[in-house]
Amino acid sequence: MQNKYKLHYSVRLSTDVSFPADVFADFPGCIPGREMRRAMESRGSCDSEPGLSALTFSFAYIGSGGKRCLPSPISFAFVRNAPAQLRDRMATDQNTDLFERLHYLPRCFVTDPNADSIESVPVKKKTANNQIILSAGQSFIGFIEGAREPIERIADMVRKDSALALGGGSTEVDVLSVTEDAFETELCSDVTVRVLSPLLFRNPYGVYDETEQPIIRAMERILGTAGVFSVKSRYRETCLMHVDGFPASYGTAAGSSFRLVCEEKQDIAKIRHCFIGCGTTDGYGEITVEPTKNLYCRTLSDKREGAE
Repeated sequence: MQNKYKLHYSVRLSTDVSFPADVFADFPGCIPGREMRRAMESRGSCDSEPGLSALTFSFAYIGSGGKRCLPSPISFAFVRNAPAQLRDRMATDQNTDLFERLHYLPRCFVTDPNADSIESVPVKKKTANNQIILSAGQSFIGFIEGAREPIERIADMVRKDSALALGGGSTEVDVLSVTEDAFETELCSDVTVRVLSPLLFRNPYGVYDETEQPIIRAMERILGTAGVFSVKSRYRETCLMHVDGFPASYGTAAGSSFRLVCEEKQDIAKIRHCFIGCGTTDGYGEITVEPTKNLYCRTLSDKREGAE
């Protein structure tokens, strides 16, 4: 199998930019992959050469400290009388002596969800005429994934001319890095699956499958196994999705999390970060699979200013 390369980029909004509200599914306040693809196509960089149309454009999320923030996991909750005290209900080391009243964490973007201390990063936006308007001055971070040659061509193009018309406004794109996927063996029997962008599966009859089973089957196909994972816990929400080429359907919302276990350890290297389901070239169906971190008590802080 040919290794994939990633072009990690930052896009800074020189002016306000706007997109139809229906492209966001459940998470307004980001730059959807298909909008970045269309912006690149408009300057003739994605259709003019072989291999470019097969690239995957991730959703670009608000940046903080030069890193891409992620949708907050639905398993996160905060203590009612102490909002800085965060709890991850996916963990099994819960202290049953803690009689706390927990509230769902409002949907937001956070820094590393595996850290002990997590920061919530706001997105400056507004809604008008069924459009989501992202305010100027903010920086969003995403990546483009694919074969080496087209990735390097886009990187060279961006370095020569960083200006990009996007969402009816103007932006500046910077290349942060170009990396090659490296699959290092990692055996694990207890994993946490986090959905990083809206995810859609359809059964053979064209109907959305509302269970986590298609996600598990897709993971197992990549690993070349079957029937090895079982669900230990789930925190999942649905969202209405408008994937190009498909009727509007309900999918699995970004931030949904599943904890899976198996009797024998599996090498999760190839599924540690991947895309599954419908519309993956436009950034839908992005997931991470990592060894479960049993950490129930965490802390949460708010970043008051827009991230650079």
